[in-house]
Amino acid sequence: MFFMDKLTLFGDRLKELMFDGGLSFREMADISGADLTMVYRWARGDGYPRTRTLIRIADHFSCSLDYLLGLSDDSEVRVFRPSPVSFGERLRGLLAQKKLTEYRAVRATGISRSRFRDWRYDVRLPSPENLRILASFLDVSADFLVGREG
Repeated sequence: MFFMDKLTLFGDRLKELMFDGGLSFREMADISGADLTMVYRWARGDGYPRTRTLIRIADHFSCSLDYLLGLSDDSEVRVFRPSPVSFGERLRGLLAQKKLTEYRAVRATGISRSRFRDWRYDVRLPSPENLRILASFLDVSADFLVGREG
């Protein structure tokens, strides 16, 4: 149920941002680079966009990923920077800084070792769900985790 509540919250926040920005679903599809039916699904709370698309949406609205993902209620407009390093480099650095092994992170988060390997070698970005889990586990913002914040 908790997961569904976060999806509903994402959908509500997306609709609110679109309304405040005077954007139609078609315009949101163009901005996000997604299919119109996907934007409708997100607005209904039927799923998250891929992380790169989520970042594109956050960039357009100058809001944090934490706000979109329901990790924060702070909707303050801010300017974020493009990621200066690879996600894998950021993840490895955070684990080292917090003196955590990948094994411990896998055990604590329930995320598979193969996913961590994919992230470590920049094969893919984490899904928004896993981004939320990682940000909470590492006690950093999702924006920091993907490199939008220093």
